[in-house]
Amino acid sequence: MNKTPIAYRTNRKIGGVAPSKYLKAIEDTNVSASALNANVASHGIDVASLRNDDFDTFFALRAKTLLGLIAKAMGKRINNLDSTDVVEAFGMSLE
Repeated sequence: MNKTPIAYRTNRKIGGVAPSKYLKAIEDTNVSASALNANVASHGIDVASLRNDDFDTFFALRAKTLLGLIAKAMGKRINNLDSTDVVEAFGMSLE
């Protein structure tokens, strides 16, 4: 779920580094925090959880966003996103 197109050079800079650190490194290359946040958010990523290295929330919200896009594209609701199994796996309902 954490795949997004980025430049080769950027990928080398951030590989193996926590998001809170690599986002700061990107900002140090003359990209404003607000512009970077907007770019990250445009990929359906929750910026706050990413910047706080809160991976559990990041993955749950990312799954919720992507499942919403899938449901919209299919024109159908995805069932059981609030099931016990989903809540146990993600720590929250994905409805």
